[in-house]
Formats: sequence, C-alpha cells, structure tokens
Amino acid sequence: MDLREAAASHDAFISEYCSKLQHEFDIGDGPLWKTVLFDHYGGGSGQVLLLLFHHLIFDGMSMNIFLEDFRQLLNSDLGTEEALDRESGSSYRDWCLALTQYAARGIPAEVAAYWRSVVGGGKSLQVDWEAQEWPVHRHMATITYDLLEGTEQIGLLKALAAQRQTTPLGVLLTALSQACFDLKKQSDLLLYLMSYQRESFLPGIAIDRTVGFFAGAYPVRIRIGKQELAGDTEALLEHVKRTLQDIPNEGMDYFALRHIVPELHPEAESLIDESRMLFHYQSEETAWQADDFYEPLTLPYGNTNAPGNPSAYWLNMTACLKRDRLSLTCYYSTLHYEEQTMAGLVHRFAGHLRQCIEVNSLTTTGEGSFRS
Repeated sequence: MDLREAAASHDAFISEYCSKLQHEFDIGDGPLWKTVLFDHYGGGSGQVLLLLFHHLIFDGMSMNIFLEDFRQLLNSDLGTEEALDRESGSSYRDWCLALTQYAARGIPAEVAAYWRSVVGGGKSLQVDWEAQEWPVHRHMATITYDLLEGTEQIGLLKALAAQRQTTPLGVLLTALSQACFDLKKQSDLLLYLMSYQRESFLPGIAIDRTVGFFAGAYPVRIRIGKQELAGDTEALLEHVKRTLQDIPNEGMDYFALRHIVPELHPEAESLIDESRMLFHYQSEETAWQADDFYEPLTLPYGNTNAPGNPSAYWLNMTACLKRDRLSLTCYYSTLHYEEQTMAGLVHRFAGHLRQCIEVNSLTTTGEGSFRS
C-alpha cells in the first residue's frame, strides 16, 4: 500500500487501518491473519510491514518463533546466513486432537480432585465495592510500578530463586500473597496464573516450536498458615514453591476439565471457579527483545476491544523481568477497586519483595518509581 496516497498522517492512517483489519477477524469463518506492506513511510523509501494475527491462534511465544524464523529465512535469501535444518514438531491441529483424545479417555480421579480442591476455596483480592455495570473493560485503569531497579536487585532475585530451587515467579507470588494479606487480611488467595504451555505431557507431541495458541490461565490457590502469618517468609516461600511444583501437567488438566470434558460429557459435574484475578509473569526468555535486526516501531494499533466485549478479570497483573528492572503493571476495574487500593497493593508488593531478597534499604532509590 502506497502511503503517499494517505490523506492523514502515516501513523494515524496505519493505526486506523490496523483497527479496521482487526475487527474483520472471525474465529469461525476467517480471516485469522493479515499481512500489509506500507511503502514510502515517512515520505521517503521507508517501509512498514504490518502483521496481524487473531489472538486465539497466535500467542506471544508464537510471535517469537515467527520472528526468529522470518529473520533466518530473510538472511538465508540474502546469503548472510545458512538455512537451519530444524526437526519438524507437532502441528497445532495434532496437539488439539491429542488433548481432546486425552480428555475423552477420562482425567485421572486424583487430578480432578486436585483441581476441585483448588477452586473450592480461596478468593481473589477482595473488592472495595460490588458493581453491576457492563462491560467492565470500559472502566479499566492502569498503574505501572518498578518493583526492583538495577542489575544488583535483579541478581539478588535470581540468586534467591536458585538458592530455594524455584523460579523468580515463586518469589513474586510469595511477596504478592503477603501484600494481599496486609491489604485485605486474606490468608487464602485464589488467582489465575498465565502459562505458555510449551512443555507437552502428551506422548508423541512436541510443541516447543509450534505456532499456535498455547497460552492460557489456570487457578493457583495460596494459603498462608499460622507460621507464615507470624512473619516466616521462608516458610511461605517453601509453601508457594511446593504449590507450583504440585500443579499437574502444567495446568493442562484444568483446561480439559473446564472446557473440553463438558463438551464431551455434558452430564459431568462442571468445574467452576469465580476468580477474577490474573497474574502474568513475563521473563526475559518469553518477552520479545529488540536486536540489531528488528527495530520496534511504536505506533498506536487502534481499538482491540469490540464494543460488547466482556472483561474476564477485574485485576490483571503483569510482572515483566528485564536485565535491569522488574516492572509491574496492574490493569484493574475502577468499578471494583479504588486507585488507592491499587497503589497500596503495589507498594506492599515491592516492600515484601525487597525484604524477601534482603535488599539493603540504603541501596534502593526511594520505594520504587511510578511510571505513566
């Protein structure tokens, strides 16, 4: 598409065009993806390649895989890089069929009992007030906060995780559960945990480099016992570590019980929970990083919400770990939470996290920093 014919600014034109294309996607009838090449961006010879994918067929890891393969193919055509001979993995269709067949054979009784015990208790962060307005996404606000700053603090986080034989996620959930207890006196917290599901437990299925939608969320229940309530952070961290380790099959059984089994066996008891809280941990390995080949182009990409789109979560938290900082973004419903509640939550979260990794308060810059 020749941008010289655009009446509006190039950025505004691309943004509007992107928004229009997104609303043409249809999960049943298609299309599911679009590619547009814009010529003469900025009035010169610049080009912008716009890639759009329906979010239910293309997750974040798939984007990383696509960009890596796309770069390799371009460099191969230019003769600057040899083509890699990768082993072919399973297709997205193969994975879906295998998962459906697994569910049809019946989820093990002990696994089903595990998930029922998880959703049978615990609550999301207690709301400040109940609301009936809909859709919720029209009343969402965002707050971003740096929980940790500097390579020294990030190094301490990773060192603690390695020492306790867990991941940074385990340390973060420990601090978050402490913050929720401080704020709302909740000792039994239920939240959804975002997962990329790239470790297939299905025999003969390899999806580590498969393009598709494997990201999903499953519930995690964190119960703070009397010992932890007395301020024993090490005991709470150990509890969180065991909780994460005990999750069967990376949460895939939960997806099967919640979504596939009811379709196959309508008479089966439904697995229902009422959690409205999501925690998404984005590590250096899963987050896309700019490099000498790809330069990010920060353009507004239009409205991605349909007018009647519901919001599944009243509190959506994303923790992004980078080399020199750990940032937290809270996307929350103003119909259910006050701004001061969210500010109090992130301040407490940061405080418990820094205490957990034993950061000397003299080496920190204030209490962190808010960013718009």
